Amino acid sequence: MSTGEFIAWVAVAVTATVLVAIGTTAWNRRRLVLDWTASGKQAIERRLQRIRAARHEELVSWVIQRAEVVQIEVPVAVSHVGGYAAVDYHPTGAQSFFVADFQHYQSLLKGGQLPPSRTFWNRPIPRPVPQWSDDELRDWLLKHADLLPPT
Repeated sequence: MSTGEFIAWVAVAVTATVLVAIGTTAWNRRRLVLDWTASGKQAIERRLQRIRAARHEELVSWVIQRAEVVQIEVPVAVSHVGGYAAVDYHPTGAQSFFVADFQHYQSLLKGGQLPPSRTFWNRPIPRPVPQWSDDELRDWLLKHADLLPPT
């Protein structure tokens, strides 16, 4: 093997090594970009969820404030106590009670444990305002936008 052939073989080997190194680096960078893009998408999705939650909380507070101005009761909390559901209303602070079992309903009324005018049997329990969808909140606000406060 002559010196010229040896130099040619070395040049081919160096060139091949450089090309493999460039290809490996490019492949690894591609994976890094894909990983970064995926984590970036997750971060963007988390941020959008926080923005949606903040908007929802803002709509809830608007509904509650508007209900206070026009003096319309809206359910704000539901608690289950002793076999019945108690629903708290804003702005009056009143409670309504929803009982599923008729015999339990009768025994509660006969025992004087619940007020008859605010106790209901076999009716659907109203969902509290924080559980309403954004569309339901907007619809409620639009429906009650033109009402004047009581004088």
